[in-house]
Amino acid sequence: MKKTEDFLAKHKLRASDTDLDDLVKTFTEDMVSGLEGWEGALRMIPTYIEAENDFLTDVPVLAIDAGGTNFRAALVTVSASGSLEVNDMVNYMMPGLEGEISANEFFRTVAEI
Repeated sequence: MKKTEDFLAKHKLRASDTDLDDLVKTFTEDMVSGLEGWEGALRMIPTYIEAENDFLTDVPVLAIDAGGTNFRAALVTVSASGSLEVNDMVNYMMPGLEGEISANEFFRTVAEI
């Protein structure tokens, strides 16, 4: 256990070596910079969904996460009180992962899922 502690101390990987406030500040600045289109440590993709907008409550909507190696979809209902209900979630390999496909092929595959 001593070797592990020495390693963590040497490389400043202990919790006590981290300034959490500074880390959060840096992370937030990198996120904002990425969303503004600047190249940096974090590549960000804007969703164009504004939290201030009104949205449907107590009505199931389709939520899709299409990124990386997974394609996920679910019916999500947000209650008037703000609680979430997730139903019928599916998880598939991302279309096009095994080779480049056209936009039409991608959307046809998603529609079949």
